[in-house]
Amino acid sequence: MSLSRILGLASALIGAGFLFLLIPAQTETISRGALSPGTFPSVAASLIIVAGLVQWLRPTGTAIFEGERMLRAVAVIAACLAATFAFEFFGYMVIAPVLVVVLMFLTGERRWFWIGIGFAVFPALIWAIFEIVLRRPLP
Repeated sequence: MSLSRILGLASALIGAGFLFLLIPAQTETISRGALSPGTFPSVAASLIIVAGLVQWLRPTGTAIFEGERMLRAVAVIAACLAATFAFEFFGYMVIAPVLVVVLMFLTGERRWFWIGIGFAVFPALIWAIFEIVLRRPLP
């Protein structure tokens, strides 16, 4: 089995784990609001499953692991995990802008204008969507 197929199958299995185990265990059903708190995570997990299955069934190209890129990927995962735990202690509006800047640096962005936009605009936009439009509290 090619590396592309293995990665596709692994992605589909991880998405299924999220959809059937993690999301139901970490979301609560509430009576108010138009959408359930698990709606967006379930859609994302479903897309991960579909994309993984497509890659498993119809792999294209080759996957080559390069040391520097692998370290960056591990750093991105570590930053996201650290932010997940920090949200509980410091809240979304403190941690999200810092996480955005860290992720932008890890992915190679060095233009200060775009880093500033990422720091100020994206977390505020996400906050507004969840808190104002969807009426779902963020930590």
